[in-house]
Amino acid sequence: TIAARGVLTSLGAQSFGGLKWAMCAIFGPIPPIGMLMTATTYIVVRDVLEGCLTYDSSSSITEGARSGSGSSPTMPDVQGAVVGRMSLFRRIRLFLMIQTDYFSLAHITLVAYGLIPIVLATWSLIRNGTHFEYIVAAKPS
Repeated sequence: TIAARGVLTSLGAQSFGGLKWAMCAIFGPIPPIGMLMTATTYIVVRDVLEGCLTYDSSSSITEGARSGSGSSPTMPDVQGAVVGRMSLFRRIRLFLMIQTDYFSLAHITLVAYGLIPIVLATWSLIRNGTHFEYIVAAKPS
């Protein structure tokens, strides 16, 4: 029994074949997900920096504005923006910066600033419901 022999002895008697497949099932989807997240983020950030997604919405959109020759984009407000297309070196650098962010344990930050507040808010809603007391300050006289 486990109580008599200990947990490590019991686990040592098991074959590692099942453990290998369990590890592949758990961690197998990480590389494809990482590649998809990096690629989609890269495309959106590149388009923003090149001015494709930052045209001024108050100006009339013509066919020339969509191609980049009609109106000027609002990209000077975006840090790192370029006029026209980015060079190959800057594209590779941007891709590698995004890749580094995703694979240098940025997921820990997502847990700390994303998952934990969501769980706390959900728990608060489950326990207290949507009722809250709205307190209005006294009007100054």
